[in-house]
Amino acid sequence: MSQSIIPNQRAETRTLISLLMAKTIGDVLTYQEASDAIRMDVQKEARGIMSSAIRSVQNQHGQEWISERGVGYRLLADKERVFKAKGITRRISRASKRGRRVLKNTDDTALSFEMRAVKDAERIRLEAVSLFSGSHGEKKSQEIVLTRQDATRLPTKEELIRAFS
Repeated sequence: MSQSIIPNQRAETRTLISLLMAKTIGDVLTYQEASDAIRMDVQKEARGIMSSAIRSVQNQHGQEWISERGVGYRLLADKERVFKAKGITRRISRASKRGRRVLKNTDDTALSFEMRAVKDAERIRLEAVSLFSGSHGEKKSQEIVLTRQDATRLPTKEELIRAFS
């Protein structure tokens, strides 16, 4: 794939993008290799530049990278992407649980009518996130996928809502 140049993108970012794009599944771009290429430490002062380069290849080229502590960044295989997504879903589930707790402990009598409406809307959003991202949601989603007749497409939003209600 060709590298897309974004206007005003730093030369160091473009250099790191080139290094990332040259890697294949399972390869590691070491912190040292990246730092040497741009003559800045990507674990310190150039951390933002490194993050920008990784976001760029993720968004523009569909590559997924993970940090290997003390080593560098590794390009993920498709199976590893699924596990990365599951980890993100777990963090979302925990965060929605914390958000629901915060709202539960909020004193409605101290809020204006408008703020109670905002609170209730947030509570509904957090409940929906919790429903879909928690362990119940994981089991239900797997059940939907395994029992569907037409496995060539993902379920529609309406099919998911029916299954979860």
